[in-house]
Amino acid sequence: MNIIWFSEIRWDYLKTRKQHLLSHFPSKDNILFIQPYNLSKKKYLKSVPKNIVCKTVPIFRGGNRLSMVLSNSSFIRLVTYTLLTMYTKLLVKKYLRGTADVICISNIFYIPIIKKLNDPIVWDYNDDPEQFGPIPEWISKLYNNKLSNKKTKIISCSKGLNQYIYTKFSNKPITIPNGVELKKFLNYKDNYKSNKKLIIGYVGIVSKWFFDFDLIKIISKKYPICEIRIYGPKDKNALRDIEEISSLQNVTIYPEQNYDVLPSIISGFSIGLIPLKSFEKVWRAASGKLLQYLAVGIPVVSVYMEQYAGLNNLILCKTHEEFVNGIDYYLKNENVMLKKNNLSEYDWIVLADQYRKILTNNIDKNENLNL
Repeated sequence: MNIIWFSEIRWDYLKTRKQHLLSHFPSKDNILFIQPYNLSKKKYLKSVPKNIVCKTVPIFRGGNRLSMVLSNSSFIRLVTYTLLTMYTKLLVKKYLRGTADVICISNIFYIPIIKKLNDPIVWDYNDDPEQFGPIPEWISKLYNNKLSNKKTKIISCSKGLNQYIYTKFSNKPITIPNGVELKKFLNYKDNYKSNKKLIIGYVGIVSKWFFDFDLIKIISKKYPICEIRIYGPKDKNALRDIEEISSLQNVTIYPEQNYDVLPSIISGFSIGLIPLKSFEKVWRAASGKLLQYLAVGIPVVSVYMEQYAGLNNLILCKTHEEFVNGIDYYLKNENVMLKKNNLSEYDWIVLADQYRKILTNNIDKNENLNL
């Protein structure tokens, strides 16, 4: 199968849903991974499967003021997308022998290109593009039209997103949740029990949009004997907030870490934390980090996420008070035997197989329609 994936993040920046899924596809698949240009020189992932070719192209970026101003010019858009479409077709010719069986997309700014390619489309809905701030009207119209088109197959990462998508676009999605590399994280299971320090930890992006800085202040004050460790990339729009919590005596913020060392880092936590702002957009989310915590075996206190309701060793919270009560519970019952979770349905190997079957079925349906 020949696949194009138009991504909103570089392959070598963070190991996210896309990389996990595609890395577990059969080696006989030819995959062209088109990623946005980024001025950042940070690179963390060196290994890319041999059947995946990553190509970087300059594309408009949400959250970048200059980029959004330029995108509002119809002339600039015409020139940009004409050139990018030509370049994409050359890439398809070179790396996919001229044909793509299916296009996967998770970046709204590539829509004008996929309109010119005429291949079956699967939209991977891991994040709502509008949750990080307003998007230009011109792309919003294209986005709404594309997601409302019944020919566009939508795969979402959570039950909550499914309902939202269906309500907004009247297009019923399929759920393939975010997952965890069980083999990698289970190797560190229960290591946290040997740690004599009380460490409340978080691994993930420290974002202006979602990270709950006020909650960290409350936890820091309430539990002065606990270390609060935060690992992850820092949103440049949140630097002032990050500096403020960094000044707290028991809070340490570390740089983002290579994915391969995350199991070791997480196994040092007494409690895993998902300290995101509590509102409906977040409740629909499905954090892969939460599954990594549970796979290692640590108890977790997280913002409410509908997808994970019912899992063991997990307290889901909608208020700061519930967060504090959750942390209290695990600190006071640290010697209680935790219940095991069967996370096999969230193993990336299983999810990748399910995902690929959907892509294959989508190709077959489109071929039948063209007969």
